[in-house]
Amino acid sequence: MSMKNLYKSRLPVCIYLFANGKPAVFAEGKYATNHPDEVEALNKEVAYGHPHIYIDAEESEIDSKYQDPMEAIRARIISDYIAQQAAATNPANDRGTTDMTEKLKGISTSATVAALASGSSSGSSSV
Repeated sequence: MSMKNLYKSRLPVCIYLFANGKPAVFAEGKYATNHPDEVEALNKEVAYGHPHIYIDAEESEIDSKYQDPMEAIRARIISDYIAQQAAATNPANDRGTTDMTEKLKGISTSATVAALASGSSSGSSSV
């Protein structure tokens, strides 16, 4: 895909009119173009200090594939899913295979458990 210059607006929805009357509609605060006249006009507006239009230094270009907001959302969902799958299959995760016999020493029968827990007042309250 081709890369386009990305301009952002401090307003969620903003419309800028070019000299030829064509509108630049900033949807979700973003407008992407690779048309030379539009790039020149918007660069001039940014240079003049337009109060709403700016160029984000960390995101000055966008792949035209991700210009569509639904494509961007879809890509973000897929990357989140892949990250979740990687975390779920991480071999460092303990899935109940840790040997806990050392921590449970001294508890051999249910009678021992009852004796150790007799001081507990869980489940009841005295008001």
